[in-house]
Amino acid sequence: MNNWFQNLLRALVALIVSLQISSVVATNSNTSNIINGHQYNLNSLAAAEQIQLRGGWEWNSQHSQAESRFNDAVIEGTFEGTHLELVARLNKQLFDFSLNNAAPTRLAAPEGDKWANLQLAENLPAGKYHFMLHLANRIGKPFQAKAFNTDGSFIAANFKARQKLLGFGSSTLDFCGVTWGAGQELSYEVINRGIGGTTVNNDGQYRVARDVLPFAPNVVLINYGSNDWMGNVPLEQFKSAYTNMLNQLGQGLPQSGFVVLGLFPRKDGNETTRSQYNTAIRAAINAAGLANRVKYVEIGSDYNWVTDTSDGTHPSPAVVKAKFLPLLVPAIISMTR
Repeated sequence: MNNWFQNLLRALVALIVSLQISSVVATNSNTSNIINGHQYNLNSLAAAEQIQLRGGWEWNSQHSQAESRFNDAVIEGTFEGTHLELVARLNKQLFDFSLNNAAPTRLAAPEGDKWANLQLAENLPAGKYHFMLHLANRIGKPFQAKAFNTDGSFIAANFKARQKLLGFGSSTLDFCGVTWGAGQELSYEVINRGIGGTTVNNDGQYRVARDVLPFAPNVVLINYGSNDWMGNVPLEQFKSAYTNMLNQLGQGLPQSGFVVLGLFPRKDGNETTRSQYNTAIRAAINAAGLANRVKYVEIGSDYNWVTDTSDGTHPSPAVVKAKFLPLLVPAIISMTR
């Protein structure tokens, strides 16, 4: 009996140890280990102008972390060393990372929704490197980051002030690359404030104070109303909501210019009513007294949702570049204040 009990006890201990080892491996499977590395807090680096946080990052002082509720957040800086890691909450987000202004590399964070180290660069020849990390897709959740790890140090830089372009709207400005593409062509700072699936009536007129005004953009690019149109929000109600939204923008940003992109065709959309909603948008611009501060733009008749979208609604990256940016970039320049 005693031998049987001892054998059972040994088996249980072995099982527990095995489970503990498996747990550690699972926990660390998406991280990388640094030899002789140092950790640098993002807030301290930003305060010392050794990195620049762009694109509407918000600082959570309670948890000592930078947060972005939207795509297109950027971290830029210069470091000396042979490797660089970001300490962040990782859950399949997509990033574009470049060194010394080379073409960016697409990085995919591991799945897991946990704090870990995202390997950005490793096995570099010892030297000085300028880097830019762009959050291309947050995968629907706020992105949180705390620190960088490297075996070297960060170098203070003389960051040049940039014009700020803020995209405000629904999914087209959320993740189709319209605002980012325009900002890249113009070398503007891009602040993404698009939220997929939202409407002017239920959302846009109520989030100006939080999502736009604090960032004091030089130009606001607006593409809002497609979901109101598809949801058959009554025209007068839509116009009133759009006017209220523009009134808040105009009064809260007295030095800013605005580019309004009209609604463009989409699958199952009624073309007659689309024209009516665009007429309501133009009427709202006049009602808000912003005619001299707004450039209204509509995509040309050569746009076809059948061939120009991936899903019947959202323009493909190639179409954004070929048909959207040639119209929007000159309009943004003309409204830059």
